[in-house]
Amino acid sequence: MRASYFELEEDGDSFHLAARFEHDSMPMPERMRLSDFSPALGDAYRSGRTLMVADASVQGELVAAPETYAAIGVAAWAAVPLMSSGRLVAWIGVHSSVPRDWSTDDLRTLDDVAERTWGAVERTRAEGALRVNEEQLRAFGEASSDLLWIRDAKTLAWEYLSPAFERIYGITREAALRGDTMANWLDLILPEDRKRARDQIEKARQGERVVFDYRIIRPSDGEVRLLRDTDFPIRDAAGHITRIGGVGHDATEEQATAERLQVLVHELQHRTRNLMAVVQSVTDRTLAGSSSLEDFQERIRDRLGALARVNGLLSRLNEGDRITFDELIRTELRGHGVIDGSDQGLQVSLQGPRGLRLRSSQVQTLALGLHELATNALKYGALSRPEGRLDISWRLVPGPDGQRRLLVNWRETGIEVAMPDTAPGGGTIDGKPLRRRGYGRELIERALPYQLKAETSYELAPGGVRCTIILPLSSAPDAGGMDMEKKNA
Repeated sequence: MRASYFELEEDGDSFHLAARFEHDSMPMPERMRLSDFSPALGDAYRSGRTLMVADASVQGELVAAPETYAAIGVAAWAAVPLMSSGRLVAWIGVHSSVPRDWSTDDLRTLDDVAERTWGAVERTRAEGALRVNEEQLRAFGEASSDLLWIRDAKTLAWEYLSPAFERIYGITREAALRGDTMANWLDLILPEDRKRARDQIEKARQGERVVFDYRIIRPSDGEVRLLRDTDFPIRDAAGHITRIGGVGHDATEEQATAERLQVLVHELQHRTRNLMAVVQSVTDRTLAGSSSLEDFQERIRDRLGALARVNGLLSRLNEGDRITFDELIRTELRGHGVIDGSDQGLQVSLQGPRGLRLRSSQVQTLALGLHELATNALKYGALSRPEGRLDISWRLVPGPDGQRRLLVNWRETGIEVAMPDTAPGGGTIDGKPLRRRGYGRELIERALPYQLKAETSYELAPGGVRCTIILPLSSAPDAGGMDMEKKNA
């Protein structure tokens, strides 16, 4: 006699010998096909009923090819199909080397063995699948930057914590899993967040899926961290909640990024409103001082170019940074082609410390003032003639209240006539040109003091313009030192 356990393969016809128990040396191939024995055999197995053949040498419904049985030494056989979800997956067969009339006791014993065997197979497979799942879960948890955890639904004790716990919470898993693990966890949470966290765990225990934020104080460094937990119930085969699972995510940096983004959006809105007001004012003043549409187009294009340059500087700043005066003056002079990329210019001298930071609210108006000075110097002043020279120097000076101030000196020399103190389009009286103050001078003498609390002086000397601007600086520390530099032809 021989007992064998066969498993059906995916094609529904091939099967292989998974196990056998022999009392003789009858040969048995490792792989066979149902169709080699009988076309009806597969359908008979799939019916799920116990099958038996008393004499395999007699052709019948289940024996289409007696020689096939003879080749493997089977003269009689009985088999019990094993079904899973209504599908044939395996069977247990008993073979006899001589014909045999199978008794009721034989078949009852075979059914009992099949039932026990199939139960053991399913348990073994389930345990193996569970081990695989546990290993996969553990591998996932080991690699995840988020915290994976499992609690017992009845006691709320932690059963599993992934390695990310130690990085996020700042204590070892061993310490967290000692004693009352629920109390250990609540002790790490800020007091004002504990009740909410405990209530959300209770909701998960009652079958809800919950997402909530809470803050902890990390023992390793005392830092407060914002955590976002996603908790869910885990049910057994009967539908009972036996465990609670969760994914904990450290959202501290994300919250900080969101807050910084909100600040940047507010700053952008503020700068946009200011820029629109400046553009409107510049447009109005330029239009009022222009003698023709062509004159207006030239002037407004230059002034909007100055605003574009300074806003280009502002847009490149990181949060908390400030534009420095040396950046601003170099950007404006390069925009006019007065100095090159290496800050060299045949008629220009720059002297002053680097890193004197300006307030953001000062930059646009000051840039417009510097633009007007440079434009006038190119059209009428020192930079309009090869013999002219422009010296710009700046330094820190104390104010009457002890606040730091920036002193800027603009000196033009080398020309014999003073710049005209007129604005084009001033009209006439009795046929004579009406002289009036130009936009650039008005900006320096009126707008800078009014908008920036600056002290200014503007003089049309015989050798060119002499302008002084004293400007309150940001109270923040300088980005650089007091490095003095001089760029000369």
